[in-house]
Amino acid sequence: MRDLTRVLCPICGLALILFVVSSCARPVSPLGGRAAIAQGAGTTALPGAGADTGSFIVRLRFVGPIVTLDREFQPRLERNADFFVHSNGVPFASLDTVPAHSVLKDVCWRQVRNGTTGPCVPDDSVSFVDDAPHFGGPPSDPSGEFKPGVHLLHLAVPPRFGGGRISVTFFVDFLPGAWWAGPDPALFPRSSDGDGRAVDVTDWTHFTTTPAWPPDGRRYFGPDSFRFVPSQRRPVHDDFDRRTFYEIFGDRIYARSEGDTVHLNAWVVLSNGGFDRDSRYVPSVDANDPALPPGFAGQPDVFSVLLPQGLLGSPTGFRSFVPVMLADGTLLRPSETTTYPDFMPTSVFRDPHLAGYWRATYPGRAYAVAMAVDAEGLVGRLAGDPVEIVSRVDAGGGTPAERSERRQILTFFVRASAPAAPLEAAR
Repeated sequence: MRDLTRVLCPICGLALILFVVSSCARPVSPLGGRAAIAQGAGTTALPGAGADTGSFIVRLRFVGPIVTLDREFQPRLERNADFFVHSNGVPFASLDTVPAHSVLKDVCWRQVRNGTTGPCVPDDSVSFVDDAPHFGGPPSDPSGEFKPGVHLLHLAVPPRFGGGRISVTFFVDFLPGAWWAGPDPALFPRSSDGDGRAVDVTDWTHFTTTPAWPPDGRRYFGPDSFRFVPSQRRPVHDDFDRRTFYEIFGDRIYARSEGDTVHLNAWVVLSNGGFDRDSRYVPSVDANDPALPPGFAGQPDVFSVLLPQGLLGSPTGFRSFVPVMLADGTLLRPSETTTYPDFMPTSVFRDPHLAGYWRATYPGRAYAVAMAVDAEGLVGRLAGDPVEIVSRVDAGGGTPAERSERRQILTFFVRASAPAAPLEAAR
């Protein structure tokens, strides 16, 4: 159970540009992240911001598997995509990214003399220097795969290119990204209390509603939610700019949109989809967890979200946090959640829920942030502060990366007082 008063822990990280591609391999829509500038959308990782492609001294070619999604949100696997890492000899001057499970295939060198650069010449005898501090390092397992995270390598420069050594920095594992996969309010009936659109819950134990659930046909929240891995949970009308969510108050489930107002003390339910281009789908599931449905392992069509499935283009879970701006300008900054779902019965991070649940305990404007998490544990956090991003972008400004990250932020309002209706702490 989470409320909106938790203390924010420091969060940082890079953001990802996501591309959902059509059958003709053209992008449908980029999804969130400042890496749009640095990484591009194709199979080649371009030099990072500020890098000069004409001045690199060494280039490393990696080969790794990546996934794109077609117009029906189905995965398309490319097993041997080429990615390049460049270095001009200055550690951390740029930060290229290669996929998780990448293998270094070859290295080429380019001589720089009197301001003139020569052609890139392949090197068949790559030598790593081990007497200098480094992060990561050459892969130690037989597969040759580099582990996720930042790597700082030192390569011996061949004598014919001047000798010595050169530093190369790169990141392994692309950030996952999230979108909103909530209800379609237009297909919900008008609420029996006159407040927007909602269904009445007549039996919480068996999840019986009037009209029958789900009135919009979107089954990502409710009894059928185990069927859909995150990459299959589509935004309303496949519009990544559409942000909707559920509100549970009393015996009603409301369909809400960006900018709507919820009841004080209601439960806000965040349903998200997401994309991950290079990590395998390996959910945190232990068959002994008491919350798991019996026989789930033998019914992959019904309980797809609980089963490991390799490269699907899907993150394995989500985190969220919801800062609230009070009427007097005070900003309450809660900590982000741990990753959900987590069906590990012995873990202190266990959270056996597919959606994010937040209690609306303070009146004001809320800023819900969704963050996808991949199987390597990488979290697709925002690069900036959500309140500042919303303020700049909604005023017509913001950088291209901020306008893209705005899609991960859903804002709504919490009423200053609660009606006399009883509260059902339904979760």
